[in-house]
Amino acid sequence: MADEEKKEVSFSDRFSSFMDKASKTASSLFDSAAEKATELNKNVKDAVEEKIRERDANEIYRKLGKKVYTLVRRDELQLPESCDKYIEALNELYADDEERDDSCEQAACECKDGECKCDEEQKDA
Repeated sequence: MADEEKKEVSFSDRFSSFMDKASKTASSLFDSAAEKATELNKNVKDAVEEKIRERDANEIYRKLGKKVYTLVRRDELQLPESCDKYIEALNELYADDEERDDSCEQAACECKDGECKCDEEQKDA
């Protein structure tokens, strides 16, 4: 009987030891996974913030480019010759808008049936 109790105690101790090791391994794996998930979350957050900054910067560059292009068209700003290809490309792109005056000094007119009537106040200004 003592041998059986020894085997049972021995089995019980081994089982307990196995469960402790399994528990520590599972805990270690969980901690490692949680750490990697936190790191991945930070990397994704940083990437998203960078994309948002890039999108905002592109919008600002676009608006600035429109203003610069308008000033160049009015001959109020001279750019280096290296920028000529960009101005020419924009001229081709906006070729249909040649008649439009971007100076905001044009009289307010209303056109119907081929006749245009302009505000007298705006016309005299």
